[in-house]
Amino acid sequence: MPDHIRFLLRHAAYGAVLAAVFVGALLYLNVGNLWHLVTHTAEGPIAVVMLYVFFTITLGSAQIGYKIMTLGEDD
Repeated sequence: MPDHIRFLLRHAAYGAVLAAVFVGALLYLNVGNLWHLVTHTAEGPIAVVMLYVFFTITLGSAQIGYKIMTLGEDD
């Protein structure tokens, strides 16, 4: 696999892990009574999946953008 594809996938995976942690924290801390809404409605699991997917897109893109913009910096 080419190095640039591996680079993008690795940092997208970092964003996905960060999204999972963030969604888990939102549910655990019951922000906006989200845990109650998710567990007491039939559409709750779909809402959690959508929240995770959209956070993955957002945070994965931010992580990739950040790493690409810092490629030219010297240590």
